[in-house]
Amino acid sequence: EEFRIGLVCQSRPFAIGYRETDTMEPSSASEAVRERQKGLVQIKETLLRLIEQEAKDDPGWEETQWELNAVYDDFAERFGRIEEERNRKAFERDEKYQLLCALEISDGDGHFQQKAEIFSTRTLFPHKRIEHVEQTENSISASLNEYGKLNFSYMSQITGRDGDELALELNGKGLIYFDPAKAEWQTASEYLSGNIRQKMEYIEAIDGKEKYAGNLRALANVMPKPVTASEISVSMGAPWIPLEDYKAFVIELMHCPKPNSLAFEMSKDGRYSISGYYYEWKNEYAERIYGTSRANGYRLCELALNLKTPQIFDKVSEGGEEKNVLNPTETILAVEKQKAIKREFEKWIFKDYDRRERLTKQYNELFNSIRPRAYDGESMAFSELNPLVTLRKHQKDAAARIVYGGNCLIGHAVGGGKTFTYIAGVKEKLRLGLCRKAMIVVPNNIVADAAKAVIDLCPDTRLLMATEKDFKKESRRRYIARIATGNYEMVILSYEQFSMIPMSREREMAALREQIDDIIQQEEELGESNDRKLTVKELANKRKQLTEKLKKLRALPKDNTLCFEDLGVDQLVVDEADNFKNLMVVTKMTRVRGISTTAVKKSSDLYMKCKYIDEITGERGVVFATGTPISNSMTEMYVMQKYLQGRTLREAGLAHFDAWAGSFGELVTEMELKPEGTGFRQVTRFGKFHNLSELISMFHEVADIKTAEEM
Repeated sequence: EEFRIGLVCQSRPFAIGYRETDTMEPSSASEAVRERQKGLVQIKETLLRLIEQEAKDDPGWEETQWELNAVYDDFAERFGRIEEERNRKAFERDEKYQLLCALEISDGDGHFQQKAEIFSTRTLFPHKRIEHVEQTENSISASLNEYGKLNFSYMSQITGRDGDELALELNGKGLIYFDPAKAEWQTASEYLSGNIRQKMEYIEAIDGKEKYAGNLRALANVMPKPVTASEISVSMGAPWIPLEDYKAFVIELMHCPKPNSLAFEMSKDGRYSISGYYYEWKNEYAERIYGTSRANGYRLCELALNLKTPQIFDKVSEGGEEKNVLNPTETILAVEKQKAIKREFEKWIFKDYDRRERLTKQYNELFNSIRPRAYDGESMAFSELNPLVTLRKHQKDAAARIVYGGNCLIGHAVGGGKTFTYIAGVKEKLRLGLCRKAMIVVPNNIVADAAKAVIDLCPDTRLLMATEKDFKKESRRRYIARIATGNYEMVILSYEQFSMIPMSREREMAALREQIDDIIQQEEELGESNDRKLTVKELANKRKQLTEKLKKLRALPKDNTLCFEDLGVDQLVVDEADNFKNLMVVTKMTRVRGISTTAVKKSSDLYMKCKYIDEITGERGVVFATGTPISNSMTEMYVMQKYLQGRTLREAGLAHFDAWAGSFGELVTEMELKPEGTGFRQVTRFGKFHNLSELISMFHEVADIKTAEEM
């Protein structure tokens, strides 16, 4: 199959042409170009034969290596180096062109330095299955290297022990545990990580829990140490605080004369509302101590619960039209009163003993139950990688995370070798059968570099790299079909090419409807607030644009274009993933710096594709790589979690940004002079974050962060 695809030579009668199927398309090039193509085809066929022989341990590999030297030297003498422009133009249509380029090592300016190691050294060895181990504990790493999981049939075979006896022995040593929730044996590193509390509660609730007393003891030993009330920061609006507690605070703070008339509600989308206080006249706590004549204290409490700051506007007449103008003096006064309310809440929330104990317990259950898994790649074989390339420890460990863990973020500092790391991890998953086809998405200018890295690290990979010509209008559909029908292990695309592969119409329409519903919800939440007129117009425009897009999508005639779901891709790698951090965030907050509330097409497209991969892999098929996972704002952490940790956020009640921000962030509002110098404007940003220990623990479930000093 490898020899049949691409540019081929036919000897009887002689012809050279391009072949994808059983039919060959004759080359229309000049005779001189066909001679170049013939020479390159000879190099390609010899190289592929050498790779196959080395991988299968065929003793004829040395003879083929000598032949490769001969055909390459002859070609170079007649036509120059493979990467020269005329040779590139003659052969670039062939999908193995990058493999041929890897035969030449050049300097930073593209000047030829020497031939690659494959001309003089063996670069591939077959995977050798371990047939026997002396120590029973070694059967664990052997099984992981062979199957990616614990396979007791194999482990019994290489130890000579009965499978049940072996399992009991390894369990007694604390090396493996049976997970009753998944009905499978797991390594200690896997079982004693993740949501520890959830695993303990599952055992406590089942019949026959006595059998798992050892599990409970081991889980209890690794349970995160409970945090105390003094270590927990609570801001008004934190979604995990019960509504009744917020109501009790407001009633007490405002000395509410008729507490039974005060109504507190929280909608399904997390919007708080307070009503029933309008009858109160001359309540100095609501109108003076914790409020102003223009901003009632109850209203300031409601805004605080919804993570909003007050804005006071005056109606002025200009040119016969009324417009709202920010009143900086009244706004600053209202903001200060709201700050006073927040300070009182922080003092009040843990003042009562029973409330303190109840809320501390609830916080620990929600946010302090996760133990990140430690990955050790030192015992991994990496048997299909080039033995001349040595991975560093942090690269092996991160590759192990890709293989044995779920979605992940390789956040290694510049120079950490992220490209080799994710290639090594994906290659191991392919070898173990944990994925079938990986798509690697890279910046537009490094597609060829990524392909070369794959070839350097694992030259026998069935690789497809797209060129600019492949995604031109006239050839795009054909190339996408080639991805779907070809037996490729890795497909490399640029960002732009990746975005040209559509999702199915049904998924795109569902995503648009979701965005429209979110905007309608935002409009309803603005209600009659002072900031409504400032944002309602832009929301209406956004809704109109999305509605028009939805109509056009519905009106499109059905065609046979393949979509992303049809390609057979079950592993997605995104390099320099920080380029996709502008993912739209739905929030009650308005005009907060660092939060993107507009849909950036490439980010929305990536999010849809990540969700699809999550569905078919159980959140085990997406890898992000970047040296700057968080650069300008902590909200970028939420975006990365939204891409990679959807299930975890949902389980913790943090799927919506406002819930996440209310639990871990605090807004700071200031007045600043407008750039044009004609007045003031209110600026809100995340000034500080709290409960970072629990947030970082959650983030580290997927994030492999390494600084330059740690590598």
